[in-house]
Amino acid sequence: MKPTFHAHLNVSDLILGVAAMSRCDHGCSHQCHHRARHRPARHCAPPPCAVVHVAAPPPAPMTTTGAYIRIVRASYGAGGHWLDVTDVLQRLVMGQGGLSLNAFGSRRSMNALFGDPIYGKAKRLEFTYEVVGQPKSLTLSEDRKLSLTMADMYHQSVGAHVAVPQEAAHFSLVLLQSSYGIGECRYDVASVLGNMAAQQGGRGVTAFGYFFSPNGCMNKAFGDPAPGMDKDLRVSYIWRTPVMSCSAAEDQQVHLSYAALSPCL
Repeated sequence: MKPTFHAHLNVSDLILGVAAMSRCDHGCSHQCHHRARHRPARHCAPPPCAVVHVAAPPPAPMTTTGAYIRIVRASYGAGGHWLDVTDVLQRLVMGQGGLSLNAFGSRRSMNALFGDPIYGKAKRLEFTYEVVGQPKSLTLSEDRKLSLTMADMYHQSVGAHVAVPQEAAHFSLVLLQSSYGIGECRYDVASVLGNMAAQQGGRGVTAFGYFFSPNGCMNKAFGDPAPGMDKDLRVSYIWRTPVMSCSAAEDQQVHLSYAALSPCL
């Protein structure tokens, strides 16, 4: 997945963080670490001694109660002259709702936002980021089908016949807690369920729900904490991407959007 570059954004729209949100069309210099067919990601972080100063962030919130793009590190400059612009870029993301970054594309727009660390030289914006979902939970009756994948969650949220955005492939399932049982008689089954997810590629887990229910399939997987009683499986989880990288030449447009997946993040 690569951000695209266009030249139709003025500086005032940039600072206000007002930008249209749309899906990435894979047209920029961005490299995703989890895609083996892409070239290795650029090492965008300059040596600590090369950071000249920190650019002043625009007035926008830095916190969110929902899923968001987290800027791990961002630098702007060239050669031995770089600005640490992590907070500036994070505020820009938050100003656009947390799940999108659509910015730049007009002359001197990066200098206007970040400052100019080396006058008269061509510069670059280099940053790494990840997308972090908010904690979610589900409860299943004993031996009911567990289908915990991004595609399944998306279809449950927006409809079974709606195409899943391609950005869904970036996400992995992170289990926070999982237990099986009834009342106070419960087993911690997070490690068992985590192993099942890992065996399926780490992007989700599908299990149980055979022809007859209950049929003992959860007891076989987890053990039976309360023989003869009807039990349930409780799972807390988040969706999260690996850390990915993006590199943009001075004033080239940067476009990222995960907003289409917000119903299941």
